[in-house]
Amino acid sequence: MVPGFNNQSYAINKEAKNDIRTIFDYIFTGKNFSSLVSGSSSLIKKRSFLVEACEYKRHFLHLDLDYAIITSLELDHTDYYQDMEDYLSAYETLISKVRYKVFIPQ
Repeated sequence: MVPGFNNQSYAINKEAKNDIRTIFDYIFTGKNFSSLVSGSSSLIKKRSFLVEACEYKRHFLHLDLDYAIITSLELDHTDYYQDMEDYLSAYETLISKVRYKVFIPQ
């Protein structure tokens, strides 16, 4: 829903809306980010995103994360994962990629 960016399915600080639109333009279109904004690296560093990521077919391994919160480790997507060991291996790979910290509530 984000590419439309004019619906009400998001909550964005009004002062950040243009910055975030520019970042999403880069993510979804591949436009050269540095040509869109001067000081582009500082723009990325000053904005944070929360993403609900899906583990189906290990799609979440394409994310480059600073932090992760894993809310559930119940076998899911059994049409893709062979068994619980295979399922957990995807999460182990994700955890190994997280830059700073992983939170797993008990």
